[in-house]
Amino acid sequence: MADRKNVLHLLSWLPTDDNPYNGNFCFRHIEAISAYHNCVILAVIKDNNRQKRSIVVEKTEYYTSVNVFIRKNSVFNKVRMFFAYNYGLKYVRQHIFYPDLVHLHIAEPLGIVALFWKLRHHLPYLLTEHWSIYLTKRKLSATLRLITQQASAISTVSNCLKKSMKQCGIKNNFVVIPNTIDNDLFTTRDKTSSEKKQILHVSNLENESKNIEGLLHTFVQLKQKRNDFVLNIVHDFPSEQWQRFVQQNNLSEHVVFHHRKTPQELAEDFYAKSDFFVLFSNYETQGVVLIESLACGRPIVATNVGGIPEFINEERGLLVEPKDEAALLKALDYMLDHYATYNPQSLHDFAARNFGKEKIGKLFSEIYMGLVK
Repeated sequence: MADRKNVLHLLSWLPTDDNPYNGNFCFRHIEAISAYHNCVILAVIKDNNRQKRSIVVEKTEYYTSVNVFIRKNSVFNKVRMFFAYNYGLKYVRQHIFYPDLVHLHIAEPLGIVALFWKLRHHLPYLLTEHWSIYLTKRKLSATLRLITQQASAISTVSNCLKKSMKQCGIKNNFVVIPNTIDNDLFTTRDKTSSEKKQILHVSNLENESKNIEGLLHTFVQLKQKRNDFVLNIVHDFPSEQWQRFVQQNNLSEHVVFHHRKTPQELAEDFYAKSDFFVLFSNYETQGVVLIESLACGRPIVATNVGGIPEFINEERGLLVEPKDEAALLKALDYMLDHYATYNPQSLHDFAARNFGKEKIGKLFSEIYMGLVK
């Protein structure tokens, strides 16, 4: 492609040993962008097994990763991380390319690095924001305000997040670019027959945002009405608290916990075998799992919060108000009898058309071309 830009990506949320899929939606954005521009991901990783600072470069089909390894030091971590990112920038400029711009994925904690590079090296930065902090009406720090307002532009994954950032007093040039999916992996597959109807939920089980307590309370009520369902919960973090709840409420035959799964396992072993998806969140910036479910041809029951109503309507599922367990019970009861009325191919085509990599890559490319002449 002519006029490919050199883009250096900074990810404030990175995978860890405990959470290997942390920030995976950022990597998906970068994969989409890489079809149009040259991409390098720069990351600083703390590792006590290394005696001194070192750099490891890895190339993938989509991007080059430059990982700067440093030893952990609880006293000077932030300062050492800052200098390590500057060391990494020097390496990228000497050995790979001179960046045309920086793409900052989530403002904190790496926004201070992008801001410094803008002032020191005149490198513009685009901020892509996924963070739900703007939806919770918490007071923003002065640093966060400075980072967001000094960005050359801000992309948000939903109109709701854009509106919330503006309500927080952030002034900038905003554009909405949603999350993206691999619509070849997340696609319609024939569902294998099962004795009971299969409902799927995928989340980190964090109760403040996902309202797992309310979800399980509702399934206690649903069990009293009917016996023809199983809720499969795929989760990133320990579930002992919720497993005790299930046992205490005699839900073991109706609620099954599954530990963390790979994207391929999710697509082939869970979305493909489900009848519909449920999410009872108190707030969401968009909800990648909902897009994945649609791409797999499965309808949705979800809350009318954040960016969800921007793409879920009566053609793709049912919306209920947050915390309204009675409404959720009614929606689940209805969907158990009517999920087959939704057209799987139509659901997939909608997701592919609006959230496919080609579409999202082009949207980011348009922003880049406007920022760097």
